[in-house]
Amino acid sequence: MKYRIELSGRGGEAVIGKVKREFYDLFEGEDSELDIDDYVWNDEYFDENEDVEIPEDIRPFEPGDWYECDDIAHEHGLSIDSAYITIYEGDDILVENGDVHLLEAGSTGLTLESVDEIIPSEILEDGEAYICINSYEKGFFFSYEFEADGFDISKLTLFVTDVDGWELIGGASYDGQDLEDLGELSTSGKGSDATLMLVEKD
Repeated sequence: MKYRIELSGRGGEAVIGKVKREFYDLFEGEDSELDIDDYVWNDEYFDENEDVEIPEDIRPFEPGDWYECDDIAHEHGLSIDSAYITIYEGDDILVENGDVHLLEAGSTGLTLESVDEIIPSEILEDGEAYICINSYEKGFFFSYEFEADGFDISKLTLFVTDVDGWELIGGASYDGQDLEDLGELSTSGKGSDATLMLVEKD
């Protein structure tokens, strides 16, 4: 029998990357009037800010190309705090639906498995700077189809990566076999943020 799993809700994309201290100081220096959000999201940044000079050799990415600054982390997924799952048998027979946390109930429910935890302050050396960029989305994130003799929700595992405190579902397996996403993503943007940080350890 064919089964289909759909995951929807709120989530997004998170990237974390190192930046040069000179770039950090340009935006975070005491007298700086530069806006890091404008640089991150505006691909016409230099056309609209002709008086701003940022040498190419210290730019972590060109304005608007934020997704390329990902040497520490790059994850896209569904937040476990707002994840909704629907499971069908065949094309239209509803087997299960509800909030992911409500369907996680020990041995009788699905499993949320942590596969990675990325904490920039523990990765970077003292004095290093990095940028954390989040793009928030809402909608339909993942869909999977597989064959089985019957459906047992206790055999379903959702894989979770913690990116600087943001826990994102990014994959799934059933009965020990990884499931391949069908690529039916359909989301709309709901916000974004970008933060420059300097690691200062005791």
